[in-house]
Amino acid sequence: MFFDIDSVKEGVSSIVLREPPENFELAYRDCKFPNEVVANLTILRHERKLIVGVKVTSDVIMTCVRCLREFHYNLESLFDFGIELVDGASENVSLWEEDFISVAPHNGIVDITRRVRDALLLEIPMKPLCSSECKGICPTCGVNLNIEECRCKKQELDSPFAILKTLLERKEKDAAPETETLKHKDKKKKNSLET
Repeated sequence: MFFDIDSVKEGVSSIVLREPPENFELAYRDCKFPNEVVANLTILRHERKLIVGVKVTSDVIMTCVRCLREFHYNLESLFDFGIELVDGASENVSLWEEDFISVAPHNGIVDITRRVRDALLLEIPMKPLCSSECKGICPTCGVNLNIEECRCKKQELDSPFAILKTLLERKEKDAAPETETLKHKDKKKKNSLET
């Protein structure tokens, strides 16, 4: 992905660069880049100095780590750098880690391929999710819980506190008739006081 310094006029100008993803060596995990990479450059030129702002966009197909379904994700990254036009400097300069480069004032070409590649790869999430509400898959039967309900039997695990749960349930069951009896006695007492 290159742009020619001679094509940049004094003041503010814009350049749109488009290239196929194969030119960027974007092989990363299970990611596929189905569409071209687009770089929108906004350039401010004042005499022999240029400030370049770059917005890189592309579309990537990834696999969700929860439900294992492929989904589209829009990548967008911003970076900027400075250029100084210097007599005797190299005509072909590759921008990578530098934030400021020197280029020959005539016939100077700047290659931003590696910087664009790094910017895109840094935007790929480490754990891609198709949605923040993704329910994933059932670990037992493997059904996608976003699409359908799991038909597996819910199995209660034996917990060391399971005996306490049964004791509490028994206590609540035994206490229920007592509370009814107390309410009935209070009602009788209230009625006898009124008469």
